[in-house]
Amino acid sequence: MELSEHEFNSIKSPFNYVVTKSIRRMDKVHLGGQKIFLDTSYAPENHQEVIHEVIQVPDRLIYSRKDTMPRSMQWDTDMELQVGDIVWVNYLAVIKAHRFTYNGETYYFFPYWRIYLTIRPWDYQKDKRSLLLDYKSLMGLSISPDQIIKNWQQNKVLYLNLDEGQPPEIVTHNERKARLPDNLLIQQRKSGKITILSYFKVVMLNGYVLYERPKVSKHKFFWAPGKKADGIGIIRYMGKPNRQYREPIYHDDDYVRIGDQVHLAFNFGKKLENPIHAEFDNGKVYYVTQRRYMRGIFK
Repeated sequence: MELSEHEFNSIKSPFNYVVTKSIRRMDKVHLGGQKIFLDTSYAPENHQEVIHEVIQVPDRLIYSRKDTMPRSMQWDTDMELQVGDIVWVNYLAVIKAHRFTYNGETYYFFPYWRIYLTIRPWDYQKDKRSLLLDYKSLMGLSISPDQIIKNWQQNKVLYLNLDEGQPPEIVTHNERKARLPDNLLIQQRKSGKITILSYFKVVMLNGYVLYERPKVSKHKFFWAPGKKADGIGIIRYMGKPNRQYREPIYHDDDYVRIGDQVHLAFNFGKKLENPIHAEFDNGKVYYVTQRRYMRGIFK
């Protein structure tokens, strides 16, 4: 459905729904330096536009356990999206979404609960928690000269850590990386012979987490050695837990941390993207599920 300018400017997101627009074509991919055009009518579930830009957000999210609220959120959570966010959406939601066109672009209405995550630019050079170490940085600070000399002799890159509420201290490059914000995503792209790095903060929504499937051989009684473990995941990105679900049998625990290896309920993990079209984290394969489907942690 093509809208006029007046109709387009009159659109307002209904509660619990987000207006987005698609930002990429799915009928071509680059493989081995070659551009390949795809027939997206075959197995269309593999070629849905799951990456979108947010155009409008609802004023609020409405949640209720009462049957009289059929359009209620399926769980109680915060509205964390902003206009301009880039989001990853459930592919089934794309297939079923109400859509319209305006000025040659396609727009969608998505339920908020069908959106997995968003990414936002993060400027590492403006992060005041740590600075590249130089003598000017040390002026007025009582830091041991012996510590500086020892680290320089070991050819370690040094940073001055300025975590709020903590005394200044010298840290190495690896120690600084360990203190970077959680859910940091570094995307790479080539420009000629130059590799350009872009830094993003990943905001997981709706109690979703991203995980990788490890290759396991020690759990031989569950899985064949060396095979991917469907029921095991290593948590890579996570956000806030949901406060409550409409179905009272579910709840989110807050004991899981990034890097934990967890046991997951079978058949509830889905690939974030089809590997042919994968963009997130430079095409790495991630699976997405919710906290409520975690059954325990391997220690």
